[in-house]
Amino acid sequence: MPESRESFTEQPYIAPTGVHAAAVARIWADVLDLDRVGGMDSFFDFAGTSINAVVVCGRVGDELGVQVAPEAIFERDVLNDFIASLNNRETAAS
Repeated sequence: MPESRESFTEQPYIAPTGVHAAAVARIWADVLDLDRVGGMDSFFDFAGTSINAVVVCGRVGDELGVQVAPEAIFERDVLNDFIASLNNRETAAS
């Protein structure tokens, strides 16, 4: 059973925003074994590791068709920022 995000942070839940928001939030929550991840949540607040980052980026590529290197999570560790970087990659690739 996934852990409650509230056991890691006192920050209120804010729904993620962006084109791929729901899918990426679900992927982060699955990989980090959480019930949900909010748009302003940091990957590292939930004990995210480099191995978790590799898994997240692989799933983002598989499920959304957006290729992203694991370093992107280290550069943009807040979910909405990470999603924005994905949206920017898609726009640049078009």
